[in-house]
Amino acid sequence: DGSRRLATYTNLPPGNYSFQVKAANYDGVWNEQPTTKSIKVLPPWWQTIWFRLIIGSLILVSIVTFYRIRTYQMRKSNKFLELKVEERTVELKNERNLFKTVIDLVPDSIYVKDLQHRFILNNKQHLNSLGLKNQNDIIGKTDCDFFPIDNVDNYHLDEQTIIKTGIPVINKEEYGCDPITKAPNWVLTSKVQFKDHNNNVIGIVGISHEINDRKKMEEELRQ
Repeated sequence: DGSRRLATYTNLPPGNYSFQVKAANYDGVWNEQPTTKSIKVLPPWWQTIWFRLIIGSLILVSIVTFYRIRTYQMRKSNKFLELKVEERTVELKNERNLFKTVIDLVPDSIYVKDLQHRFILNNKQHLNSLGLKNQNDIIGKTDCDFFPIDNVDNYHLDEQTIIKTGIPVINKEEYGCDPITKAPNWVLTSKVQFKDHNNNVIGIVGISHEINDRKKMEEELRQ
């Protein structure tokens, strides 16, 4: 339409353009060489390089900041857990020391065995009755290291029954020999299951009370 003197272009991407115009005079003669106009279309601000660089920098800073915050939180959490574990470890040591102190005051022999009948905890009286001085001297040992095999078979049979059935042995009179003097020895024994925090049976707990004087008195009365 030669009567229009306006040109409109929409949605042009940013870049350099050449606008060429051809015109005719009143006689209808068109110029052979068009007039050229160079036009540069600038991108909107959100498409500029500097804007993209700023956004990229912000994203990078955000990632680094998040990583540092997360790392700090994890370190803080780990430190808290370490302190809690350390506190709990101290508490368990104190509880164990208290328990050991209490059972050491008991004049009877108290002991704990695992499922293989190995001693894992003994009070002072039991260690003394076996001729030992400290806990390390008995760790890993069984009744076989101190008593005749006939007595040991009876002990282990009772313990296996307790482990399997849960039925305790209460105040059972047992005849054997003193591990140190090898003299005849009577004890009154009670044994129960030993369980962990998940209620799994992991051994037995026993307590033995020497009754030689009582048995001697009973023998004298029978005579």
